[in-house]
Amino acid sequence: MEAVKSEIRRLPSLQDTSLQRHPWNLLEAMSTPVFDSVLSETLRLTAAVMIRREVVQDKILRMANGKEYHLRHGDRMCLFPFLSPQMDPQIHEEPEVLNTQTLQLKSFILV
Repeated sequence: MEAVKSEIRRLPSLQDTSLQRHPWNLLEAMSTPVFDSVLSETLRLTAAVMIRREVVQDKILRMANGKEYHLRHGDRMCLFPFLSPQMDPQIHEEPEVLNTQTLQLKSFILV
């Protein structure tokens, strides 16, 4: 968290900007790779994947535990996958751990 605070403190204030400055210099000065990484990783850990669908025909949905649900034509339902991509260990080595360094390296490679 100290790295994020330090990065934010060094940003030029909006009052210091002028029209004479080149926009790319201003964008470069406003660069926040540590903050961006922490924000992206926080969203990855807290986002919930939800699939919304409308039922197109009556259907009985049977669960593994024996429960049954009657889905009626026109009903709307939300599905939550058992394993969402952001928590898949094949994609993220330790999906339950906040790892900002990995994201910083990936963004460095992509740029």
